[in-house]
Amino acid sequence: MGVLPHLKQAGLFRSPVESTSKSIGFTFLTLRCLAILIVIAWYTVLEEMKPDAGESEKQKEIDHAAKTIIEIILAYKLVVIVILAFFDVMMLIGIYKRRPSFVFAWVVAQVIAVSFAIFVVIGLLIFDGYIGVFPYYTLKAVIAIVVTIYSILVVNSHHTNMKSESTFLANTI
Repeated sequence: MGVLPHLKQAGLFRSPVESTSKSIGFTFLTLRCLAILIVIAWYTVLEEMKPDAGESEKQKEIDHAAKTIIEIILAYKLVVIVILAFFDVMMLIGIYKRRPSFVFAWVVAQVIAVSFAIFVVIGLLIFDGYIGVFPYYTLKAVIAIVVTIYSILVVNSHHTNMKSESTFLANTI
């Protein structure tokens, strides 16, 4: 018995969880591919930035340190996005090839990602006054978390359906 609630239908038009899971998989994969392109574009822009000729040595050191930190953050983002895209592909393969373990791997990866994102949002809320992060970023993160949680519920329901179908088929043979 699962801990998450089981949905029989999902989406705005009460479509079956299988087709909604496919839509979620393709949507997430497309958005992650776009995010990969954006991170690469940011990295390219960062590489093109040159220090001003009139800057002091101290300012050049600060700029170099800031650039290094941003490069590390972009590399981390790129790695995380590629890993999550890999799980999106696994989920789609699991849906089309009827492999519940592939779908469950996606659910676990998303739960870990959402847990981490919740900690990031809490950090943004705590340190907002110190680092000057706009509420827009926090609001965007909260919306993404809510959408991902709903997606987890839908895909997990399809995973449960797939497991019960395979158990039923194994018992009838």
